[in-house]
Amino acid sequence: MARYCSNCGAELPDGEKFCPNCGAAAMDADDAALFTKITAETEVWRSEADVKGGSGALRAFVRRRRGLIYAIAALLAAALIALAIMLVQPVSRVTRSLHAGDYENALSVYRNDEHLSAGEHSDRVETALLSAAEDICTQFEARETDAETASIALSVLAAFRSDGETLLADYFARFYTQYASETHAEQGDTLFAESEYLSAAVEYAQVTESDSGYSAAQELLAESLLRYAASACSEADLAIQSGDYAAALTQLQTAAQALLDFETVNADLEYKLDACYTLYESDLLAQADALAASEDYSGAAELIAQGMARFSLESEALSAAQTDYESLAGGQTVAAAVTESDALYDAGSYAEAFAVLEALYGTEDVEDAQVDSALAALESRFSTDKVDEAAALAQGGRDALPDAIAVLEDALDARELAALSEYRDELEQYLPVSLAELQYEGKTGTLFRSFSVFESLDGTDYADGWIWGENGAEVTFVLDGAYDLLEGTLAVRRDDYASAGGYFVVLCDGEQVYQSPTLYHWQTESIAVSVDISGCNELTLRFINDYTASTADGGYCYHGLCSPTITKDLPQTAAEG
Repeated sequence: MARYCSNCGAELPDGEKFCPNCGAAAMDADDAALFTKITAETEVWRSEADVKGGSGALRAFVRRRRGLIYAIAALLAAALIALAIMLVQPVSRVTRSLHAGDYENALSVYRNDEHLSAGEHSDRVETALLSAAEDICTQFEARETDAETASIALSVLAAFRSDGETLLADYFARFYTQYASETHAEQGDTLFAESEYLSAAVEYAQVTESDSGYSAAQELLAESLLRYAASACSEADLAIQSGDYAAALTQLQTAAQALLDFETVNADLEYKLDACYTLYESDLLAQADALAASEDYSGAAELIAQGMARFSLESEALSAAQTDYESLAGGQTVAAAVTESDALYDAGSYAEAFAVLEALYGTEDVEDAQVDSALAALESRFSTDKVDEAAALAQGGRDALPDAIAVLEDALDARELAALSEYRDELEQYLPVSLAELQYEGKTGTLFRSFSVFESLDGTDYADGWIWGENGAEVTFVLDGAYDLLEGTLAVRRDDYASAGGYFVVLCDGEQVYQSPTLYHWQTESIAVSVDISGCNELTLRFINDYTASTADGGYCYHGLCSPTITKDLPQTAAEG
């Protein structure tokens, strides 16, 4: 038989007790027919008078239908109440079991209820789950239950829902924190019993404040550190007695740092540590002195440096000793280099000798000041030797100056030193200056400067000079009194006329200071010229001849002042360097 909704009248599927649309209870077809006859839609044909009064038959009909409606409503209400009881009763059973700690029973009821197991979560159940998890963690932290029991209980609570672990994540974390705390406490107890006090302290320090055993763990932590410090002091004493101060210092420093990691210090340990520093320092100095006694200054300095670095020591005595030994070691290194450098110097390998010393810069233990001193000594020796060598050559006069200057030039190639360059510059002042290259002040008449070869009648070739071909021709130079000597050679270039002759006149500031012999065109021998021109400001060279005719080829009968030079007088002081 078809069934219909008692509220909306919709036809329901077979076997359905409640309307899927509005949730109202179902009714049989006969009841549904009565119900549909009195709906608002079926009453539109009645007049207002019928509704308000109507005939007695009609009123009786209405009363019967109204009574039927009330009966149906009562049935529906009872059904809803029964349904509510059916839904609420499992939730109550679950929450009561959870509050009672009977988690397995609660889970069984929860899973056997079709609505709850289908995922229809209840706020009451969720609240009860959270409350139960809180109870489990509190009991575990108070040591009222063991870790295995608490772990199983939390796992049962998480099994209520697919997202149970997420729901209870904070409580699982709380449980694991407490579990780790208990484990650290147990491990600390074991290590303490085995006299592994530092390791025990590490474990006790990880017991959490929420752990009921926290206070006891803190007391054991303090006791562990005390015993650890005492043990370290005892081991250090044994090392000190055997003279192994480094081992004692290592033990004490390690212990002191371990205590600092726990933000604590031990007075006995600190006192022994200070005493051990003093013993170690004295021993280190004694060992360094022993090495220094055998002139192993480098080893002594290295020993102190390593000892200070090993224990981060800041000791004025050790630092001063290290500096002294490094200086001595550097001196040894420099001394050896100086010996090698001197050997190269004596062999004439001057540049190599300086290179050996310069290579010391940046060498360990060698100070730059030590290298500077060694180089300065070698430079002084080199300057003195080369200046003396050049001065000895300069004693030979002007002709020896080029050789003396060459000595200084070679020395400067090996080492640029002011003393060498200054003496070279001084000697160069006394080298001859070519008048063929010097700029003249004025020139008159037929004469010209020659940079080509001038071949005289005697067959001698002259590289440069002044050539005259006209009577009275002259050239003037401004010397400002800087030179002392004029030198050159008077020669004849052609023999065109046997009677053609001429001579030269030298004037200083307009006053004649020299007149050469007459040179004829048949004369083959040249005449050397050497004139004192000290203090001369203007030097004039003038040619006087007695010929005016040209040769057959239209040229001149030339006379020449060949390779003319002016030179400063070489004083004795310059020749002595």
